Amino acid sequence: MTNAVEIREELLRRGFEDVTISEVTKNSVHLTALSIRKDKNQSIAPCIYVTDEIKGLPDAEIACDLIEKRISEKESLDIGDPEQLISHDNILENVMIGAQRSSDQVLVKRPSELEGIEQFLFIRGNNHDGSTWSIKLTPSLMRHADLDIQETWCAAEANTFTESEINIQSMESMLFDMMGTSAEEACTPDMPLYVVTNKNKINGAVQIFNRKAIKAWAQEHGFNKLVMLPSSLHEVIVIPADGYESDLQGFSDMVREVNLTQVDPVDQLSDNAYIIDLAS
Repeated sequence: MTNAVEIREELLRRGFEDVTISEVTKNSVHLTALSIRKDKNQSIAPCIYVTDEIKGLPDAEIACDLIEKRISEKESLDIGDPEQLISHDNILENVMIGAQRSSDQVLVKRPSELEGIEQFLFIRGNNHDGSTWSIKLTPSLMRHADLDIQETWCAAEANTFTESEINIQSMESMLFDMMGTSAEEACTPDMPLYVVTNKNKINGAVQIFNRKAIKAWAQEHGFNKLVMLPSSLHEVIVIPADGYESDLQGFSDMVREVNLTQVDPVDQLSDNAYIIDLAS
């Protein structure tokens, strides 16, 4: 077994100039984080979470071997010049909105109309291999880039809530895309299930707030209200509310059970089901 202090000492011994231990909250989950700089003058420091996997390693040397590998992976991200990355114009061009559990994290964020869920701002970029990376915006980053809060939220809404960003599929269609499995083979329930996410299926739950696109899709299918089941930060499940509104507590109990047994706490969005009224 090893701990953050032992890991910090080993990283400093290996030549890293600045290793800071901090307690952070990620989606309402408390974690120990290491902010690691090879050079004290680095603008952006890789952040490595001291997970149970790392704590369970036999000693700090083995843990640091794994951490150095993860740092190398982070350094391979195509973020370009760090100062340009956090510049005024680049942030406005690439800022997006994410959704997570309501928290006390020091981020640029706002409450949503769904109790227990907040929206936050982050910068998203694309790697050459098609994967993506993200950096959450903090008040200090906003000040560094001389950004106006209202202007930044407007830019994020324009970047996030577009027809090209949202992806709504039936559960049957999504299972087929993922595994070549039909609804019948997967024993999908009789009620129609739809998955709402984004084109990358990463941090896509926020698309439930893309009300213009959601409303257009629902009207096309003849739905006026939806029951929303927050399956994770990455997607939500919706069903037409007709005939199911009275079962909202049962749906909430189901969401809570799935979270307890199947979803990593860091990826959980909420323990509650919600009614989405598209008439408002």
